[in-house]
Amino acid sequence: EVVYWMSESPAKLYAMQGKGRIEVGQDADLVLVDMSLKKTVTNGELETRVNWSPYHGMELKGWPVQTIVNGQTVFLNGEVDKSVRGREICFA
Repeated sequence: EVVYWMSESPAKLYAMQGKGRIEVGQDADLVLVDMSLKKTVTNGELETRVNWSPYHGMELKGWPVQTIVNGQTVFLNGEVDKSVRGREICFA
């Protein structure tokens, strides 16, 4: 049910083509999360436009370990492959 409420339902609500499902013909945008991994949020290691987080200094459980965009791995083992690019989201 988590996948439905966090992926498929919003994709349907906003009519996002190629999003929200894991199946042939979809965009294959996925984030794999290790739900047992605990880490403290630090501004320096975040990949954000503003380079800060309101969660700085907080220990959180459940961290992304791999991110896949259009079927290509963009984040793995703490490393970002900046050569991988997303593409515009199309709405029906």
